[in-house]
Amino acid sequence: MSRSNQQQPTCLRRREPEAEGSSAGEPVGALARLWQHPSPELLDAAAKDADATGSNAPTSDSSDCGNDSQWEELSTGSCAELDADTWSARSHSPMLSPRASCEPLASARAETSWQHGRLSCLAAAGPVDDRSQSAPGLVSSPSSSAMVAPRPYQLPHGFSAAQHQHPHQQRQAQLQLQPRQFHPRSGKHGGLGAPLHLTPVHLAALAGATAAAAAAHAATSFRRPLAGSNSSSPRLRPVVQPIHIGPPTEYDFRNTNGLMKCLNSIAPLPSPEELSAKHLVISELERIVDQWLRETSFAERRCCDDNEAAPSATMLLGGSWHLKVGLSDSDLDVVALMPRYVSSELFFESLSAYLRGLPSVRRLVAMTKAAVPILSFQLHGVRVDLLYARFTQDVVPKHLSTHSDHILAGMDVASIRSLSVPRVASLILELVPNDTAFRSCLRIIRLWAKRRGIYSNKAGFLGGVSWTVLVAFICQMFPKATLASVIHRFFSVLSTWSWPTPILLTTPYDCPAGVDSSLQWCPQKNHHDRAHLMPIITPGFPAVNSSVNVNVSTLRIIKDELERGKQLLDEMLAKGLSSPAVWHRLFAPSELLVRYDHYVVVELRAASEDDLLEWSNYVSSRTRKLVESLQHTAPIQAIHPYPDLVRPTGSPSQEEDAAVGYYFVGYSVASSKTQDADKNAALTCAASAIRYFIATELEKAAERRAGMDVSIVCRRWQELPEEVFPQGRAAAAGDRARFILSKAHSTNVALGLGR
Repeated sequence: MSRSNQQQPTCLRRREPEAEGSSAGEPVGALARLWQHPSPELLDAAAKDADATGSNAPTSDSSDCGNDSQWEELSTGSCAELDADTWSARSHSPMLSPRASCEPLASARAETSWQHGRLSCLAAAGPVDDRSQSAPGLVSSPSSSAMVAPRPYQLPHGFSAAQHQHPHQQRQAQLQLQPRQFHPRSGKHGGLGAPLHLTPVHLAALAGATAAAAAAHAATSFRRPLAGSNSSSPRLRPVVQPIHIGPPTEYDFRNTNGLMKCLNSIAPLPSPEELSAKHLVISELERIVDQWLRETSFAERRCCDDNEAAPSATMLLGGSWHLKVGLSDSDLDVVALMPRYVSSELFFESLSAYLRGLPSVRRLVAMTKAAVPILSFQLHGVRVDLLYARFTQDVVPKHLSTHSDHILAGMDVASIRSLSVPRVASLILELVPNDTAFRSCLRIIRLWAKRRGIYSNKAGFLGGVSWTVLVAFICQMFPKATLASVIHRFFSVLSTWSWPTPILLTTPYDCPAGVDSSLQWCPQKNHHDRAHLMPIITPGFPAVNSSVNVNVSTLRIIKDELERGKQLLDEMLAKGLSSPAVWHRLFAPSELLVRYDHYVVVELRAASEDDLLEWSNYVSSRTRKLVESLQHTAPIQAIHPYPDLVRPTGSPSQEEDAAVGYYFVGYSVASSKTQDADKNAALTCAASAIRYFIATELEKAAERRAGMDVSIVCRRWQELPEEVFPQGRAAAAGDRARFILSKAHSTNVALGLGR
């Protein structure tokens, strides 16, 4: 393997072709011939080889595995490429259920079924057998608590990848789906004879061939690097096999060109000056934190000698700017890895006070009660989300490999969650086949989700991590498609996805020694994980559900928006449209303020803009509780929260000093013969839920200070404040009429009544 290929930081690097006669990565001798073409003669020869080698057969735990290469090559679907540990774990899996009398052969056939039942094959020709139709999810081995491979994915009902493949590819997938039968070849025409009668000696030889193939693959595989450790690392493998849809057409290129023109007109890339400003802010933030840490260390007598090295923190960049998809208004997600003696209380109290005293810092909000505590502020006009992580030693290395799971040993739960921000972003970039196409696709989906009002984790929708995992999943599935084709298949696949089937980029693995395993997503052990409606699992450790806040109402809205995108792109494809003006329909702003007859209006007031920002951040994180309470109200049928704070266009308040903002939750009432009675019952139930929400979540909140007020009332559309409509109520009435006509037309077309 060449040195340039070895040092390339990607998990999807292809193995270079071996020299003629080379057997690297394949079983050798009689075992190789046995694995390729089983026959009684080869079984006897392999049995003799197994007796000769005895217990000296190589395994995947060999000490020389991975020394020449630090990265693991992705599996191409051959069951000969599995390591011995994974083979052993899967052979005892409840999904496979091998017979005890011939366990090696049964496990081999079961593993073959598992490999042939991967996503692309299932999409093309259906499952292999009843075992591949099992419900997806992680399978725990009965002999150990280790988490093993997920069950084969099944595509949602109504979606088939066969439509994306050429006929010869469909035929090849169907041939691959046929289970391997261990029959000797007989006759001149290659006919199949009687089944083999395998003796225990033959079974032992077959098991030896499996172990040899696994060890040979492990010796030439890429491994994810573990800084400062020679132990074997968990392997990163995508759980889906790529689907090749043929070469791009001229329409695909035109469509991609129109899409990029539309994207750049709505959300252009940051200018060089803006990028320089971001870099300067990162450098300034590092200088500020080091200065504060130096003063804190001297005050606590941690650094008394002038000759000692000054203490410093390590700043780790995550989020959109780590992925290189940040826009001009995107926040900087930075993790401050602090020395061991800097506690969480000291960080959020002392550093917060230190930042408030700097003239370059504005609008600082300390969200200490969040699952991942954050200091949010503006530094030289750039929004920064500063996270805290506590290192296990007093000195933090400046060049620390975040890939290694061993750096998590001894850390608290909050620090592990904070470090997941840069770790997940780095692992996702390694798991996508084409990082350039992935970044462009992610820019498009993030913009679409924000404009459609479904980009907010705290409001119950999907946050940046969830959308990133979904985009990476589709890019893994269609690695050679054009950008417009990937976007189209993003909506095609996810609009018909059978939730709560989980989305995984790679197989989760157990935590290393000394690391808390309670964070790991495991529905087999944790009943809370089984209740998740839309599991989107992050790669690496800990593998967590990034969409844990999704509820019934927000899941319905996300599915509706995905279906809307699919219908728009299907129409574009059917008519051959590719202009930027057509793509603008996909990014149309949300119609929440004109689509419902009834709304819950949350009006917030504060003495200043900074107070309103802090107050609105807290209320928006609690509004999800109100939505979940309204879901249990019988007359209320559909609930739609809007995650963004709506600022009035005018000055509605007589108090000129007050800052005002609104949150809206639209809802519809179930239609029946007694509509007036149902509307009154809905108002009564909603008022009761609002009173309970205010009393339990807002009235005695520690974040609420003097001047922070909230008012929550139910209003009809005609009673909404006029200042919340950017173009006025008259223009909003026209938009509302067009939306109602559009919905009626869509309903007629669905019923076969429209032309």
